Amino acid sequence: MTCILVIDDEKIYQKMVANALDSYGFDLIFADNGRQGLEMAKANHPNGIITDVKMGDIDGFELTRLLRRDVEFAKIPIIVLTAQIDLQDKLKSFESGADAYLTKPFVPAELVARLNVLIKRAEIPQLAQIEGEKDLTPREDGKFIALHSLRGGVGCSSLAVNLALGVTMLWKK
Repeated sequence: MTCILVIDDEKIYQKMVANALDSYGFDLIFADNGRQGLEMAKANHPNGIITDVKMGDIDGFELTRLLRRDVEFAKIPIIVLTAQIDLQDKLKSFESGADAYLTKPFVPAELVARLNVLIKRAEIPQLAQIEGEKDLTPREDGKFIALHSLRGGVGCSSLAVNLALGVTMLWKK
């Protein structure tokens, strides 16, 4: 069963998240503040975390940073669910390591969709290793060459194609 840790100091929002996720088979655990959330994350190893920003002890940004520093939680999906609608808060959320940002009041279907997508994405490397597939990380350094022209047109395209052919013959790849 998929375990989701919900960290919010307001019981009403805990109940709203529970109502949104209950019928989808998620196993929900709740924490009332950031410190309790950290402890519960370490004790329960959730598949996903939903956190508020404004809490009494540790705010959601710092909580996310602390979780991301721990190897165990580096790839666990974290959704920030907050009443803060300021762009700076949204950017700060992503800078701290959150995977998604939703504002309260939220649309339950959107929360479920984002949670499902993030959990599936986090499971892909694990599934590949279980099924014996090759590791999905690149094995060699790549090369990148960019061409830009203010005018565009045939000249820039011809130069790009000729450069690609020349580099291919030079590097024998």
